[in-house]
Amino acid sequence: MPPNRSPQVPGPRPVASCRCSSTPSQREGAGGGFVPRDFHATPKYRSSDGPLTRHRPTARSPLHLFFFALLALTPATAFANPIPPSGIPLTPTAIASGGRITVSHGIEFVTIGAPGNAPWMGDGTPQDRAIGRGGVGYEYRIGRFEVTTEQWVEFYNAAFDRPADDRIPHLIPSDHWGAVSTPAMTPGGQRWRVPAGNEYRAVGDISWRMAAIYCNWLHNDKSTNREAFLNGAYDVSTFGYVGDSNTFSDQAARSPGAKYFIPTWDEWLKAAHYDPNRNGPDQGGWWTWSNATDVGIIPGPPPSIIPGGGTGGADGQANSGAWWMTHPSPSPFSVPLGSYPTVQSPWGLLDVAGGTTEWTEEQIILQSGTRFRVSDGSFWFDGPPQHDHIRSISSGQFPNVSTFEYGFRIAAVIPAPPSFALLALGLGVACSRRRKDSSSCARGGTSARPLHRLCLRRAGSRTVTWWRPSTAARSSRLPSTTTGRLSTSARSRPTPRSTFSTTRPVRRRGLGALFPRSLVPSFP
Repeated sequence: MPPNRSPQVPGPRPVASCRCSSTPSQREGAGGGFVPRDFHATPKYRSSDGPLTRHRPTARSPLHLFFFALLALTPATAFANPIPPSGIPLTPTAIASGGRITVSHGIEFVTIGAPGNAPWMGDGTPQDRAIGRGGVGYEYRIGRFEVTTEQWVEFYNAAFDRPADDRIPHLIPSDHWGAVSTPAMTPGGQRWRVPAGNEYRAVGDISWRMAAIYCNWLHNDKSTNREAFLNGAYDVSTFGYVGDSNTFSDQAARSPGAKYFIPTWDEWLKAAHYDPNRNGPDQGGWWTWSNATDVGIIPGPPPSIIPGGGTGGADGQANSGAWWMTHPSPSPFSVPLGSYPTVQSPWGLLDVAGGTTEWTEEQIILQSGTRFRVSDGSFWFDGPPQHDHIRSISSGQFPNVSTFEYGFRIAAVIPAPPSFALLALGLGVACSRRRKDSSSCARGGTSARPLHRLCLRRAGSRTVTWWRPSTAARSSRLPSTTTGRLSTSARSRPTPRSTFSTTRPVRRRGLGALFPRSLVPSFP
């Protein structure tokens, strides 16, 4: 049996497991903007004895080119779900739930939707600890897998491959993962590598505090600065105990603005058991087991290794229980995450049962006043299957204890769209408005905003006569035909005092100043 490693803490020894249970504007002559009187149609518009007709432009403007270039640079995750690195598709139940996969920092996340869902209200089972829990009023993401060896090695190499006097506190190397030692790159440091095939091995021996430090590191974009490990989602300076008591002083919950964090028990329960279509389309409800059934989970080796190796000769559904007693090979610690690809939560999470029991932010307080952090889900080697029922928790433990069964599944906020994607969207709207306004300018009409600057820029430094529509013109339409120039009816002729001319060249402003004049379409 793997050894238990319980670091010394003040007060009584912590229990190993609590089990507590354009079309262009057709409006012409309306509005109060400036309209050119003797402005010939641009190449996009030609006039004859009939109506003005629009011709398709032969080239895109620089703004359009800039807009499409930004779209090409925008990450695909902002618009569509990438193919999961694991290659394991979502089940039909998860697809129907709207569970979508995104990847951040090499972690495969599933988005948990249905904000404001009803909490679990029980099924009559005595001592149900989950009654009233599991309701979450916002969308969030949670790891599709527990933390993998590949992810943990990257973190530990950043935290340990540094001078001995610069080590990060509270971190202890694991004995139950798929990594092996390799020479360090820094004198006095430690380093590991992942042999081929061990990338998806689960990681045990993770204390709650280690999980919190990992969240800080991700929150700070994997920086190697010491401060990146000590603050961000959780303040490591709060980690300790009050005097000689069994009361820990660790920050109770994640900091506001944390991007990565240990899930609350409500978040964990919803991701593991809630189905937004449990009772029909858009009729949400709860499954009592984390494989989207009310039947139970069969512990045993995966069918890809030992077909029919579960209880009663059925295929195993979780790397938990005591199947190792009848199947000494393979070791449960060597079974990779994702070995039960069809056994998924309603949102598409894998290995909710089995692997390691998973830390949450939840705290429980015993009658003696002793507090523990809560973990949930059965674990490899010896985890009783009843820990996977919604009504129970797996265990409660001090946050500094790192025995073989403890791991976690990280959670995260929904990422905001990249700033340049928003800029690209804004430029697209601006391009559309500019084309609409320019067509109105060429036809002699006005838009809802003054167009004298736009039309003057189109004209370059040519002499252009401008006039302001009279009151009558604002309430009537200009003739739909022209004889080579834009003309007005007698009813809409301007007063002399509204007429002026200019030959002042236009100063290039805004994004136009970013492009050489040779790239800007010229106008006669």
